[in-house]
Amino acid sequence: MVAAADPDAGYLFDFDRVLGVIIDGEARAYPHNILWHHEIINDRIGDKWFSVTLCPLTGSGLVFDPFVDGDRLNLGVSGLLFANNLVLFDRTRGDVYGPQLSVEGKCGGFQGQEIGLLPVQEMSWGRWKELHPFTTVVSGDTCITRNYRAYS
Repeated sequence: MVAAADPDAGYLFDFDRVLGVIIDGEARAYPHNILWHHEIINDRIGDKWFSVTLCPLTGSGLVFDPFVDGDRLNLGVSGLLFANNLVLFDRTRGDVYGPQLSVEGKCGGFQGQEIGLLPVQEMSWGRWKELHPFTTVVSGDTCITRNYRAYS
């Protein structure tokens, strides 16, 4: 994470879309530019864990409280789709959770279990910075050679 003015945030234009969260008074932005390619970011602010997800096919962005029965899920992309929606995978249990939009576990040991949703705001990067001038944002330096200015 970097400050909005940091050069590693320079891949963002003010018109780019972001998913924004505020946890314990701290604002953080998760650009579509990054999520379009990676789909899930597991993160923490203070001692609060959360998972930011974006399905490029459905355009749905959600933020989850990743705890189920007291265990923190380490969410990843399964590579599967259900109704064109990404299917979440828990790296810790090695088990498929289910489609992002269903919120409720649909597969394996997660069937019938539900992870909580956290508030998220979607808007342009420029507007997010206006509302939250001290925000941090996902760095464009992800150690993966990729042009995050292009949605391809």
